Amino acid sequence: MTTTQNHGLDTRDRLIEGAVGLLHSQGYRSVGVKALCEVAGVQKGSFYHFFSSKEDLTLAALDRSWDLFRTDVIEPMLAEPGDPASRLRTIREACLGPVSEHHADPHRPHGCLFGRLAASITAGEPLLRARLAEIFTEWAALLGEGSEGWTALADILGRLVLAFTVDASEVVGA
Repeated sequence: MTTTQNHGLDTRDRLIEGAVGLLHSQGYRSVGVKALCEVAGVQKGSFYHFFSSKEDLTLAALDRSWDLFRTDVIEPMLAEPGDPASRLRTIREACLGPVSEHHADPHRPHGCLFGRLAASITAGEPLLRARLAEIFTEWAALLGEGSEGWTALADILGRLVLAFTVDASEVVGA
């Protein structure tokens, strides 16, 4: 396992960035504290200085990823001129496009970190489930009112899960 290219980040940020990458590529169950420390280039003691558990670090990684995704992808597209249906198509393409690009680079993680985590946690991680529910609720509300937003989000996440599972870019239809 190699360390990430994050030499300018402080220890806490290196742990969060490393967690985002590992959790995205391997899921929650497959990643341990040792691997998180290795990818961040920190000692185990440093991990526990900043985070009480893997779940605690995962919550920080979720928050960082959601903040960036919302402010860098969704909100700018919603601010674009045009009708709501066209903005929704643009957001859908932005979410699904990276899955199609994965097939050009099979070593690049693809899919959705949020969906990947939702699929890999259990009832034993109630804080993660609750935070993911908050993220999905906010995301659906950004995509449309009521069932329209939930339908759009279900379409995006469903296609991402299917594309990951069957490893077929045509599933995304982007």
